[in-house]
Amino acid sequence: MISPDNDVVERDIHIAALPETVFSFFTDPAKMVRWLGIRATLNAQPGGICRININERDVVGGTYLEVVPLLRSISSLIRLSQGPVIRTSETRCLGTKRNAG
Repeated sequence: MISPDNDVVERDIHIAALPETVFSFFTDPAKMVRWLGIRATLNAQPGGICRININERDVVGGTYLEVVPLLRSISSLIRLSQGPVIRTSETRCLGTKRNAG
């Protein structure tokens, strides 16, 4: 939970996959819904829409703030469905190439 004084919540997740594979799940609607949600509208460019229907009730949406292919996708998201509004947050996808072998 994020405190009222805007503390930052940061979480690192390491995925055993190539950066291009991970990155595509943040920019391709068909892949996004394999991971999160039931519908997604994604236009992965600065100012482009990012809208994810988590289920039939909960929806988050916002815009892409920065997109660096295969490295970083930063989105500003806010809860759009009924209930309390969640403050704007950033999601970062960072990838690094690793040598095979």
